[in-house]
Amino acid sequence: MRRSVSSALKSAAIALAKTDVVALSTLSEGMIRDIAVTQDDDAVSVAVLVYALSKVSQHLSERGNSAASLIRKVTAVVEALEKSNDTEFAIRLQSTFAEVRRLDSRLKLYVQEVLSKARIKKASSLHGTGISVSRAAELMGISQWELMSYVGKTIVADTQQLEGITARRRLQYARDVFS
Repeated sequence: MRRSVSSALKSAAIALAKTDVVALSTLSEGMIRDIAVTQDDDAVSVAVLVYALSKVSQHLSERGNSAASLIRKVTAVVEALEKSNDTEFAIRLQSTFAEVRRLDSRLKLYVQEVLSKARIKKASSLHGTGISVSRAAELMGISQWELMSYVGKTIVADTQQLEGITARRRLQYARDVFS
């Protein structure tokens, strides 16, 4: 897990330097999928940070400001992580969050949004294994509407059920049902 977190932070620093908001958003989405599965505290913190960086980077570029201070902070977090110094990692991570907070006061909203997205994706995974929408939503503490909206936009549940069934067989089944 440490390696993937370090890799994500390095990618975030590169994207920040290029003011590549799309890369940061894509990285954030990938991390949200990962934390939905692993639920590792450090991965959650870094996912929140990368999501916040994507938002802050967008605002900085719109105002014509530099992200140099954030890049330095993220690089320092990576260095602490690679030294396996958990205390230094935590201090530098908090320092980076403080810098994000200084640049954008909406950090609390970003934390809530990342955790909410992770819960929805985890519930979708549960639903994909055969658990009902109602039960999956209840287990993850989200509404059925949130889960149904997400599941409706994805094809995971449908593809798992239809794997291995030919189009001819599906058509025959539909004809049998509606005749």
